[in-house]
Amino acid sequence: MDLLHLVHHARAADELEAQLGLARQAGGAAMDHSTRDAHVRAAQDAGLEVVGLTDHDSTAGWDEAARAASAAGIGFLPGVEISTAWRGISIHLLGYLLDPTDPALLAVFDRTRTDRDTRARRIVERLNTDTGLTWDEVVAQTGVKPGSDMSTPSQTRAGM
Repeated sequence: MDLLHLVHHARAADELEAQLGLARQAGGAAMDHSTRDAHVRAAQDAGLEVVGLTDHDSTAGWDEAARAASAAGIGFLPGVEISTAWRGISIHLLGYLLDPTDPALLAVFDRTRTDRDTRARRIVERLNTDTGLTWDEVVAQTGVKPGSDMSTPSQTRAGM
């Protein structure tokens, strides 16, 4: 299920209202049109003039979110929630108006997805002893595509 995550209402000097943190679950299943449109309609119904999309470690949803916002007659602010750590503490850094083709940024996202995939596979291996759950079953139950990010909701649906 798609998530409305980290919602911020901001008023700029000209009284512009914005929802800066609409996030869909980029890793598991992409936000379908009806859900994406529902989020944009909710922002519009709330009187917001701008909606931002901040997926975890991905810019893949920017085009579809921009189209939905344009169709609703509201502005779109592209963003990303970058997973990082500082002194062993997990941090989710919000970035806006980044270059979605920047090689260094894409490398960070790729490394993060690889690390999450490795961690998820290890969890399944540990669970396999007690549950018999296999990685193939997790993939089949969650619909996660190879190379995409295994999300916590996806793990939960698979009984992890």
